[in-house]
Amino acid sequence: MKNAQKVFYKEKYPFIWMNVQADIGRVYYFMGKKYQDIATLQEAEKYLRAAREVCEEKNAETERRRIDSDISKTIEQIYLLHKR
Repeated sequence: MKNAQKVFYKEKYPFIWMNVQADIGRVYYFMGKKYQDIATLQEAEKYLRAAREVCEEKNAETERRRIDSDISKTIEQIYLLHKR
């Protein structure tokens, strides 16, 4: 039996799409922090900001606050690596 891959489109499944983007962003964040890689952290920020856009569009305040916190942590790590 073959595995079926599901694709969740932003327009049709905005909350699932938002969570997937945020999860991808968090993975990039942890990888970037672990390996001290600015480009990976910037990729994390890109995905997190995409997720935040949906939060704003759908008035998802709880999720927005959590993602804002993740964005702040990511920006802080980028700043710390630039300082080195």
